[in-house]
Amino acid sequence: MAQIDHHYQHWDGAHENIWRRRWTIALEGLRTCMAQKWLKRIVGLCWVICLAQTVLLFLYASMLDPESRVSGWVQDLGGRPVLVAQEVMAKWASKNPEIAIGLPYNIMFSFFSSHGLFTYSFTMLALCLAVPRLITPDLSSRAIVIYSSKAVSRFDYLLGKFGAVMLLMTLTWLGPVLISWLAGNLFSPRLAFLWHSRAAFLHSASYILISMVVLSMLVLAISASSRKSKTVVTLWLGLWLLGAALSAMGTASHVHWLQYVSFGFNLDVLHRAIFDFSGSLATIEAKVPRLSEAFAFVFDYLKSSHGTLAGALFSLVLMLGGAGFILHQRVKPE
Repeated sequence: MAQIDHHYQHWDGAHENIWRRRWTIALEGLRTCMAQKWLKRIVGLCWVICLAQTVLLFLYASMLDPESRVSGWVQDLGGRPVLVAQEVMAKWASKNPEIAIGLPYNIMFSFFSSHGLFTYSFTMLALCLAVPRLITPDLSSRAIVIYSSKAVSRFDYLLGKFGAVMLLMTLTWLGPVLISWLAGNLFSPRLAFLWHSRAAFLHSASYILISMVVLSMLVLAISASSRKSKTVVTLWLGLWLLGAALSAMGTASHVHWLQYVSFGFNLDVLHRAIFDFSGSLATIEAKVPRLSEAFAFVFDYLKSSHGTLAGALFSLVLMLGGAGFILHQRVKPE
């Protein structure tokens, strides 16, 4: 008597579409990355920075409204001279909102989205922790074969992993920057700040989304380069830090092609092109020359760039092509 029932039973459960499967791979990839204690701390720190940015925006907006509570406190501390200065500032802002509101927000968000100890730097650290948990463990355990036997293709698998990296950077970079813009404007005395600071929102979103796509491809290629976690972490640090060092050497020695070996340099050139302060600063120099003279060092820094947009884009395309080639060679059924 047969011990196993060989009768065919047709599957009558709910069928999931391909996008649901890709989404599942993305969420599982994010969950695996977020299992690390230090990565959770970095994500939390990014949202603390978001809170600090929101407070800064709120304070600036309140200073432009003499009737706000913050202005009242400052007036109590500074007396009559501060009151007069705020009234003059508020009147000037009402007549020149694009200069008094639009440009300062654009400058602040250019720093929020890319510079110093803001969320960009912590996103790089988060990617360093995430890179050995994306494709590397699947290669070492031969899980690619299992994925290929399921109702997902290699493209579906890579798209899911790509989504995992994008979700992670949304938590550490895109989300904190855009939420700080929204919260800062909602807490401002007038909702007109939403409209006048629209350029800061569009520039930040455009730059960060493009950068996220580039970084996601590079991270996946690094993660697929080896089956050993330590190796891929070393490769990522080399691509990030060594590339930045070589780029700095190229800038100092005027060997211009060497600058473009760093994805950070290329993204910085893209950042300056997207925010495009040249036109705004020309308007200020024409309307308020004293203001441009007072903040000349800031304006010179924002306008300065050692690279060309065409060179940066060409270098990024080469990097993306190399990343795509590595993924095509490494992620396939054995």
